[in-house]
Amino acid sequence: MYTNKILAAFKYVLIPFIALFFIACANIFNTFGIKDRIDPSLPTIAQLRILPDVSEVAFEWDLPSDVRMINGYVIFRENAKGEFKKVAIVKNPFATHYYDKHLTPQTRYVYAISTIGRDGSISPRSTPVATTTSFIDPVTLFYASKEYARTIKLIWSPSANPSVTGYIIEREALKDNKHVFIKIGTTKDRFLSEYFDRNLADGTTYKYRIISQSFAKSLSLPSNVIEGRTRFLPDPIVNITATTDRPKQIYIEWDKSKDRDVVSYNVYYSSTLEGAYSLLANVKGNSYLDNLQSDGTTRFYKVSAVDIYKLESKLSVGAAKGRSLPKPTTPTIVTKSFANNIASFSWSKPSEARIKSYIVYRKAGFFKDPDKFEIDGNSFSDKEMKPGIKYTYSVSSVDDNGLVSLPSAPLTFEINNTNSNLELTPVPINPSIEPSHKVEHKHHPKNTTHKKQKSQKK
Repeated sequence: MYTNKILAAFKYVLIPFIALFFIACANIFNTFGIKDRIDPSLPTIAQLRILPDVSEVAFEWDLPSDVRMINGYVIFRENAKGEFKKVAIVKNPFATHYYDKHLTPQTRYVYAISTIGRDGSISPRSTPVATTTSFIDPVTLFYASKEYARTIKLIWSPSANPSVTGYIIEREALKDNKHVFIKIGTTKDRFLSEYFDRNLADGTTYKYRIISQSFAKSLSLPSNVIEGRTRFLPDPIVNITATTDRPKQIYIEWDKSKDRDVVSYNVYYSSTLEGAYSLLANVKGNSYLDNLQSDGTTRFYKVSAVDIYKLESKLSVGAAKGRSLPKPTTPTIVTKSFANNIASFSWSKPSEARIKSYIVYRKAGFFKDPDKFEIDGNSFSDKEMKPGIKYTYSVSSVDDNGLVSLPSAPLTFEINNTNSNLELTPVPINPSIEPSHKVEHKHHPKNTTHKKQKSQKK
C-alpha cells in the first residue's frame, strides 16, 4: 500500500521531467534537414584536430570557454558541391572526441565543427580542416604454383599492418567481353596467407591478386597480378599395334610414355572404329593381352597414359585394329561313289598352310551321336555300312592351333535290301566339337585305315 503511494507520487514528478528532457532533445538534436539558426554569441571551437585512418577520421577539440551555454556539438563535412552538410551530432557538451567512419581510402575530406546552444541554435563553424584517408599497403612476395593437378596454390607474405584481419582472393574472369577480377575466396586471419584454388581446367593459366581487409572492413590496395597454371595432361600414346594371328587372343602393344610421372595405362576397346570406346584394363606396362575365347573377333583399341596425380591423357589418335585368328576354311566335297556297300568320297584341300588335318563326321541313323575320324589325307571310305540305315557325312579342317572349321555340306548314303541310294543334301550339319578340344583316337575295324574319334554329344 505504501509502495503504491510512493510510485504514484514519483509519477507526478517523473513525467514532467521526461517531457522537458524530450523537448530539449528535440530542440537540440533534431537539426538534420532544418535550416540552421546561427547565434554569434555562442562559444566556438578554435581548432579542430584530425587524425585520418584508412576508412575513418578521428576528431579532437578543446572545450569552449563557457560550457554552460551549450548542449553539444555538430560535425560538418564538405560534399562534392562544396557544401557543408551535417554528418554527426555529439550530445555531450563535455565531449572532446568523435570519429567519422565508412569513408573511402585515399580520399580528401574537409570538416568543420559548431557548438549547439541550449535553444537549438548553433555557433559559427570553426575553420575548415582538410585531411586525406590513408590506405593499407598491398601484400608482397606473392607466388602462384604451376605444377599441381587441377589446383593452383597461392602464397603471399602476411601484411605488416596489425589492423588486417584477413584477405580477399580474386581471379581474373571474362564478363560481358571484359576482363575483370572476381572474388573466389577469403582467409580469416592476418597470418593465414595461403589459399588453394581447386577444380580448375588442365594445363590452363589463371591470373590472381590479393586484397587485405581490416577489422573495419577497410580494403588495401590490390597486390601485383601474378599467373598460376595447372598441370598439363600426359602426352597421348603413339604407335599402338594389335595382332591378327593369335588364336582366341589379341595382343596390343604401344610406345612407352616419355613422361617420367606416368605410372600406368588405360586400354580401351570398341567393336567399330568410330564407336564408343569402353575401358578394358589398367596396366603398368606398355602391352596387354586381350583373351577373347572366340574366333575371328575384330576389335579396335586406344590407349591413354595415367600419371601419379591420376591425370589421364587424351586417347591416342586413331585406333589399332586387331583380330583373333578365324576358323580355317571349310573343305568342299568334290567326289563321291558307292560300290559293294562301300561309300567313298573326297574333298579339295584349302590353300591355307596352317591346315594340318581333317575331321570326318559320320552319323548313322537319326538319334545316334556322330562318330569322328581324324584324316591326314583328303578322302574317306566307309566299309562298315549296314542295310536299312541312313548314313550322313561331313568334313571339317583342323589347323596347327587346334582350330576346327565349320563342317562341309552333308553327304548322305543309304543301303536297303534291294538297292542302294546315294544323296547329297544341301542342309549343313553342325556337329558339336570344341575347337580347342584335343582329339582322342581309336582304331577303326581292320578293313579301314581311318582314325576314329570317340563320339561326342551334339
